[in-house]
Amino acid sequence: MKQYAYGFASAILVVFIAFTVMGLTPNPNLITAGKYQIDTLLLTQEDYLGNKSYEVLYTIFDTTTGDIKQTRRVQHSNYIAKNILKQKSAFDYK
Repeated sequence: MKQYAYGFASAILVVFIAFTVMGLTPNPNLITAGKYQIDTLLLTQEDYLGNKSYEVLYTIFDTTTGDIKQTRRVQHSNYIAKNILKQKSAFDYK
């Protein structure tokens, strides 16, 4: 019975030490996760004939400082949505 108690205590101690070491180790992926946020706003416009057009306003800002990194105004249509799906990142607009 003593062996089980020693084994259990040593396992708890090893797990505690492992969590302590992992907590003290810097992880750059955890620090930069969620650094940028993209807000979208659908804008509608109507001319004097009643024709409506839609645009999407993209605002990309840094969540750590609150600074706006980029603002784009893009026409809203289905072919634009296909181009957005193909891009690698939010900064790839041309």
